[in-house]
Amino acid sequence: MIRKILKSTYPLLILMISIKAYSQQAHCEKVFANFGQEEIQSDCLNYLKGKAIGNLYRLDNDLNKEVFATSNSILVKENDHEELLAGEATRLKNIIALRPQFSKKEIIVLLENGDVYTYLSHILGNVGPKRTLKNTELYGAVDVDAFESSLLVLNNATKRLLFFKREANSHAQESHRFDQLERLIELSPHYEYQSMSVDSVSGLIYLLTTKGELLEWIKDKETFKVIRQGLTADSLDFNSIKGALILRTPSSEEELKLR
Repeated sequence: MIRKILKSTYPLLILMISIKAYSQQAHCEKVFANFGQEEIQSDCLNYLKGKAIGNLYRLDNDLNKEVFATSNSILVKENDHEELLAGEATRLKNIIALRPQFSKKEIIVLLENGDVYTYLSHILGNVGPKRTLKNTELYGAVDVDAFESSLLVLNNATKRLLFFKREANSHAQESHRFDQLERLIELSPHYEYQSMSVDSVSGLIYLLTTKGELLEWIKDKETFKVIRQGLTADSLDFNSIKGALILRTPSSEEELKLR
């Protein structure tokens, strides 16, 4: 009898938990949208850190800085110090990936519609982007990175790796926009790509598929080659000090030595 009661109430419990989670999400995203007008409570900051998985979480091992994102907000954490990028002026909506570049004092953000916003990492709060990149080739993008003067965007929908000028800004005067596609690499259509990372020393590019294949750019052959299979990860970061890729899941982290 007890087993029957528990079995019959289980779907209701799941529904109640789902409603509570959605309610918290709606509440916190509204709070973040109004950042600068009302105080951010600790429960919403904890919600942000808990929801930042996959390409919405990045760790700068060199500076020991963590960066978390939800749909419309970004949190930068260094030891016990936390700063928030949120509010109406940011124009953040439906973030799907981000890439902090603290050596350049920038945070690069990819939105679901393909727009790429670049913010100053040392001036956070309710502030607008330093640069905005809009291009029809960006729709379907899943991750973003930068190396030297290039901005790289991984587009899973078109199976292409796109290269733009790092300084590309569609909102600049026409002579200073530089927002046209500079180069593209056609990727194999047999994979579903979810994350990427660039070796900040050598410039080698790594791609991660949804089935756990790791691909490396072979420069002299101008192609990507599978170098690992069966990996359990949903995002990539590169640790330049250790010369290793950091493979992450929501609950674990693995270091993969490459050099």
